Parts: sequence; C-alpha cells; structure tokens
Amino acid sequence: MTTEAMPDVKGLVEEDTKPNTNKRAKNSETVKPLTEKQLRENLDGTFVGIGGALIPFDPWCGAVLVTKGPEVTDALIELGKTNPRVKKAIDNFARGSIWSAVFGAAGAVLIPILAHHGILPGRLGVMFGPDLEQLQQLGVDTDQLIRDMVGIQDDDGTTHEHDNNEQSI
Repeated sequence: MTTEAMPDVKGLVEEDTKPNTNKRAKNSETVKPLTEKQLRENLDGTFVGIGGALIPFDPWCGAVLVTKGPEVTDALIELGKTNPRVKKAIDNFARGSIWSAVFGAAGAVLIPILAHHGILPGRLGVMFGPDLEQLQQLGVDTDQLIRDMVGIQDDDGTTHEHDNNEQSI
C-alpha cells in the first residue's frame, strides 16, 4: 500500500489529544478508578453470579464460569495495566457488574413470583423460590407447594398443574 492510498489519520490523532469539553465526560472523569482489589471482587462476583444462576439450567457451563472466572479476572487486570483506556473500559465493565448484582437480587424475587402466577415455568419457582426450611417453620406444607408449582400428582392421583394461560391472583 502506498502512502497516497492510506487514509489521513492526522486529524484523528490531534482530535484524540484535545481536552474533552463534553459535560457528561467531565463528570465521569471525577469518578475514582476502582482499586485492583475492587476490580477483582467485582469481576469475580460477575463470573460467580452468572455461573451460579446458570448451574440449574446448564451445570457444566455454570461450573466453568464459576471455576475459571478468576483466571479471566487476572487476565483482564493485567490487560488494564497496559493502557489507561483499556483500564477505564475494564473499570466501567466492573462497575456495571455492581448493577448486575442489583438486577440479580431483583430477579431472585421476581422469578418465583412470576412462576407462581404461571408466567414462567413452575420449576423456576421451585429453583429460585423461598427457603423450604423457613417455610416449614412457618407451617407451610412445602410438599404440596412444590407439587402445585411443578404439576406433580398427589398420592390419590390428583394433578396439580398451573395453567400458564390462567393468571391467579
């Protein structure tokens, strides 16, 4: 390729070195970068959280994320040391991981409720539902509850099946 055929990148390089006057960018620059310990905790937590949520559906893939995630975290942290922009991108991803924990916690409440009302499959309600021991201490017939959620027959042959088209209130 001759130099005549190469695109002019001079303007791009000069533009990249100019101070950013974007108000949003100025505000984001005041946020302190995460420490290496915080990055590690947030990134590892992301892999463990996603892997743990995946295990009931795909135990192999969930276990891979949980057990191998720390290796990816190590690699990302090392990569971040090579370039400030890369570090900032990893930092932003790790901050997003904090939000994923919030959405995960909300999902832990919504999934069993939606399953109970037939919007999601009943087995999800059982997997993500309340602690059965706590319910038993409250006097709830947990065996019946599980039969109702997943559509299992009683000893007398009565099937308890939640109709996904019918929303109970």
